Amino acid sequence: MRSDFIRNALSTFLFLISILLGGLTIILLIRKIFELASDYSFLKLVEFTFLVVYTCNFFIVTVKLILLLESSGSTPFIFDNVKRLKTMGYCLLFNSIYDCVMDFRLNLDANIRIFGTENGGISGPMIVCLLAALMCFVMAEIFDKAIKIKEEQDLTI
Repeated sequence: MRSDFIRNALSTFLFLISILLGGLTIILLIRKIFELASDYSFLKLVEFTFLVVYTCNFFIVTVKLILLLESSGSTPFIFDNVKRLKTMGYCLLFNSIYDCVMDFRLNLDANIRIFGTENGGISGPMIVCLLAALMCFVMAEIFDKAIKIKEEQDLTI
C-alpha cells in the first residue's frame, strides 16, 4: 500500500515535470527560431541544434524515469530497463559535456568552480549531472547482471 502510494506520487511528479519541460522546450525553440531567422549564422544554427538536443535530453530522461518506475510494479529486472538506464546515462553525459563546453565558451559566473580558470571551469551542476550519468551506467550494469543471474536460476529449476 505504502509503496504504491510512493510510486504513484513519483509518477505524478515526474509526469508534471515532463509536461513543464516539454512546454519550456517548445517556448524556447520558438524563441530561438525567431532569433535565428532574424540574425542567421552557421554558429547560431549549431548552437540552436545543440540547445535542442540538450533540452530534449532532459525530457527523454524524465520519460525514461516514468517508464522505469511503471515497470517496477511487476519486475524491474528486464532488458528494457537496462536500455532505459543506459539511454538516461548517455543523455546526462551529453548534457554534462555540453554544460562544460558552454561554460568555457560563454564564461558564465558560477558559484563554485572546480578546475577552473578565468575563462570557465567545471561547476557543481556539471559534476552532479556527470555523477547521475555514471550512476545510470552502474545501475544498468547491475540490472544486466541481475537479469543474467535470474535467467540462470530459472534454467536450473
